[in-house]
Amino acid sequence: RHADAVRTLRSSVELARHLPGGGESGLGVALLELSLAEAAAGDPCAAEASMRRAIDVVTANAGASSPMAIVLHKRLGQMLTEQGRPEEALRALAEARRRIDAQPALPQREDLIVPLLVFEGRALRRLGRLDEAAARFGEAIAVTEGAEVDPSGALFATLGRAQVSTLQGRFEEA
Repeated sequence: RHADAVRTLRSSVELARHLPGGGESGLGVALLELSLAEAAAGDPCAAEASMRRAIDVVTANAGASSPMAIVLHKRLGQMLTEQGRPEEALRALAEARRRIDAQPALPQREDLIVPLLVFEGRALRRLGRLDEAAARFGEAIAVTEGAEVDPSGALFATLGRAQVSTLQGRFEEA
């Protein structure tokens, strides 16, 4: 089934390329969806290539600081962490963070920053940088307190911090 989804999404990418105006809005989304399907189908190289193409398309058409460009960098960071490439993931996540920090009045800022902090925490945990990972998870939890954000971010941050505490032998904190 994943192969069928990938074929269909590749067709969607081609259709979006041929839309009037180059399919600026649809092409980035189609490439994102293709990337996710390729990852699910077990093709991490193709998934990464599609994600990077999506970043290029969105950045060229909507700007480097568009919310979609930020989301795509976060997704790339998540993907690289899952592939066991945490150093590269941290670079992609740092790019997303730089773009968020450049826009203090960014709408839905907290909804963008919380998962970014969780993904940074996961990458740092993979690198064995446990104190830094715990700090990122703590930052994510702090951002969610009193803010109207997706509650799953606080859940994932709390779970991440508990895992780090366990790895550090601080079982009472876990």
